[in-house]
Amino acid sequence: MNLVQKIRSIYLLSEHGERKLLDCLRERHIEKNSFLLSPGQVCKHIWFIEQGFARSVCFNDTKEVSTGFYIKGDFVTNLNSLRNGTPSEYEIQVTEPSIVLSFEKQTLMGLYEASHEIARFGRGVLEQLLNDQEEHANLFKLKTPAERYSFLLKNRPFLFQKATLTQIASYIGVSRETLSRIRGHV
Repeated sequence: MNLVQKIRSIYLLSEHGERKLLDCLRERHIEKNSFLLSPGQVCKHIWFIEQGFARSVCFNDTKEVSTGFYIKGDFVTNLNSLRNGTPSEYEIQVTEPSIVLSFEKQTLMGLYEASHEIARFGRGVLEQLLNDQEEHANLFKLKTPAERYSFLLKNRPFLFQKATLTQIASYIGVSRETLSRIRGHV
């Protein structure tokens, strides 16, 4: 899904509103293993993955924990840092050459003030990001590691072509060895 399709799936803007929104974005070509956001930085953008693959990662002592994966058609940001102006606790890394479209927070805030329809679109994006976070949290609250793995197989099969097994294991909260055992029984 490209950005215009994504915008229209969230909120149908007038032609003028859509143009104003598209005029404020910046296209970036990002090299493999580059960062959109690093720990300690304050997040000032919402990114749209136009092409490529990204993941969010935090570090628990010396252990790397994948907290999200994003493909073409996904928005990605650090909601807490973006909203509160606090330093990010995790990084957002592209793991293959990618094209991302960047919306700068201050520019968006100005558009929200000037246009109720663009503000409604912005709320829709934030609701979608919150729903994704809740889905991830519920995986851990309600499902066993084997059920988490099965959920990914069914609902996010792209992960198995884009992410390493170590990254997937950390995402579902198990060691790589445990993931191997789970894969042998599914």
